[in-house]
Amino acid sequence: MIDNIVPITINDISITEGSAGNITITLGNAVPGNVTVNYTLTAGTATSGVDYTYIAGTATITSGTTSTTVNLTTLQDTIYEGNEMFNVILSSPSANAKITDAT
Repeated sequence: MIDNIVPITINDISITEGSAGNITITLGNAVPGNVTVNYTLTAGTATSGVDYTYIAGTATITSGTTSTTVNLTTLQDTIYEGNEMFNVILSSPSANAKITDAT
């Protein structure tokens, strides 16, 4: 941590089609005060509304804690498409944080 700026990262996960899963947004260490960061889903090889439910918002990591989760939902279809992917992108962290892994 430099100048009281804490790093924010996001984990990679694999979700079975038709299921839900949680991504974890993590701080390098706990800090006094809440940390916020915006998130949005973007298409990779998967298609919004067909393969997954689009979401966007602001995640809050509460004072004294080091992580929060965001729930993602994939959609079941009858077409075999192999492995597909979408991205969760972090942006606009609060002043007390710096994104070090945005996708």
